[in-house]
Amino acid sequence: MRRLKIISVISLALTIVISFLLTNHSTNTNQSSTDNLFQDSSVQKALMESRKRRKYNRTASPEYTLRKKQDSEYRIVTINGYDAATNTTIDPLNLWSDYQDRKWVGKVRHGEKVYFLNREGDGVYIETQEGQKGWITYWFIKEF
Repeated sequence: MRRLKIISVISLALTIVISFLLTNHSTNTNQSSTDNLFQDSSVQKALMESRKRRKYNRTASPEYTLRKKQDSEYRIVTINGYDAATNTTIDPLNLWSDYQDRKWVGKVRHGEKVYFLNREGDGVYIETQEGQKGWITYWFIKEF
């Protein structure tokens, strides 16, 4: 009995929604609805363009970022190898040439001062005082 009531309520709700959608669709077949479609498509086009720009900026190479800035504009940050989960200090830390593929470039030491160049997601692109460049995870930077 209870299931029958639930099923009848659901079918009534679906009938109301479908009839609303059909009547709303039939009243919107005039010129204003086509204007709304063009307006919506222009909004969608603008959204797609902004997504493309963001994706392009996100995938810009670190070398391109370096050419755009002067050395004096870079922020100096400190490497922090402390791992709270194990209550130990990791020293030295690995430095990666490509953050996604984890191609090893070198190492940085706990407490070392480095130049902050770029951040993408969890990765931070840094340059050591010796000029070695690479990626490290952001939680190993004391200022983050």
